[in-house]
Amino acid sequence: MARPPAPGAVIVQQVVVELLAHGWDLARATGAPTGLAPQVAEETLAAARRIYGAAPRTEGSSFAPERAAPPGAGATDRLEAFLGREPG
Repeated sequence: MARPPAPGAVIVQQVVVELLAHGWDLARATGAPTGLAPQVAEETLAAARRIYGAAPRTEGSSFAPERAAPPGAGATDRLEAFLGREPG
């Protein structure tokens, strides 16, 4: 069954989620700071919760189960924890 077309704003939000998530991956892998664009990350986390909140979550799939972000984690680390990555 085909999905209905997504509004342009949702597509842009999905792209920003991808850019921040993979930017975080690269920063983490290279030892660079992971606190990328904190204000953008706050807004992106809210969008990710709206867009992907009901998505199935299993290890090895597009979305692993949500992880707990460490106390005091920045917005980008909280976004990554929501997406199933292990911040900290």
